[in-house]
Amino acid sequence: VGVGLQNLNLLTETRRRLHEVNLLLDFSQKIGTLKTDEIMDLLLASLMQVVPAAQSAWVGLAEEKGALIIPRAVRGYADNASLLQIRLPLSGSELTLAAQVFHSGQPRRLAEINFASLYPISSEDLMRYRRATGGRLPVSTLALPVRLGDKSMGALVLENFDRSEAFTDEDASLALSLAQQTALAL
Repeated sequence: VGVGLQNLNLLTETRRRLHEVNLLLDFSQKIGTLKTDEIMDLLLASLMQVVPAAQSAWVGLAEEKGALIIPRAVRGYADNASLLQIRLPLSGSELTLAAQVFHSGQPRRLAEINFASLYPISSEDLMRYRRATGGRLPVSTLALPVRLGDKSMGALVLENFDRSEAFTDEDASLALSLAQQTALAL
């Protein structure tokens, strides 16, 4: 019985891994002919499909001068257009979560967030975020760099508004793989 259960677990894990590999292959094939904003939108569509805890997501790129992260694609918000207007500084005494992962190059999976400390942004951008979310604040977040080698290009943020510890290590691994594929295509 024990060997049978172990084989069943191995089969389940193998199927999950094959699904992830197929997703990455499919994603890689699609992004080859797309423009930057289309690539970003495909990234979010793919992530929202495979990371069920992600109720909303956005991806931004550092602007040419490197002073700001500018959202380029947004999904799942009450008002996506408002989130696209937000500008996140990459320097200063207090950094946003997106700026932190941009600079560190490391993903952050936050079981619960303190919004005020992770989003020290202008009052105008706070109002835009409020409009974007319909007044809701995220409970848990997964933030990752969009990075090619040692060069950070942007940040990816997935949010859950209902539960703490919504994102798993597997979610972070899969999201990081898709973010790296995106960086290669850019």
